[in-house]
Amino acid sequence: EFRPNDPMTRYEFAKIIKIAANLETDVNCTHEFNDLSPDSYFYSYVKTLVCKNIISERDRYYGYHNISRAEVSKILINVFGLEAVDTDIVSFTDVPKTNEFHKYIEAAKEAGLINGYGDGRFGPYYPILRQEMAKMTALATGYTEYGEAVGITFTVDKNSAYVGESITARAAIVD
Repeated sequence: EFRPNDPMTRYEFAKIIKIAANLETDVNCTHEFNDLSPDSYFYSYVKTLVCKNIISERDRYYGYHNISRAEVSKILINVFGLEAVDTDIVSFTDVPKTNEFHKYIEAAKEAGLINGYGDGRFGPYYPILRQEMAKMTALATGYTEYGEAVGITFTVDKNSAYVGESITARAAIVD
């Protein structure tokens, strides 16, 4: 079950990004986490992101924590080679130029991956919902039609508030 209004965990997003970006696992790269063993289901996904310098190398991953909208924006910009440059543009009232994620959020806005909320906010530290993640990831891959893209099956969620624009990445979350 996709549960489009549920938040996305860091583990789930690691899996989706590895699949969506078609990232190869580097068998020569090793990294140990205090909270993730090599025999864990998510280990290869997280290790790949660390070894490709997509996420920061640290001793804990906190995989069951929710991933924020700002973190997803930064990862998508970096993974899909979109340019994030410092800019004086401030598109969202809650993402000032001094925000550590400002340039990534502005790059995601410029690329059409995000719109924010209708009241001028983005909610950078809110947990990203699965339907939001699916839309952003699909758009970052260049996917514009419902159907299949980069090995992930996307389906329209008929009950979503995002009907007509939201795409769910069910196969990337549930085997």
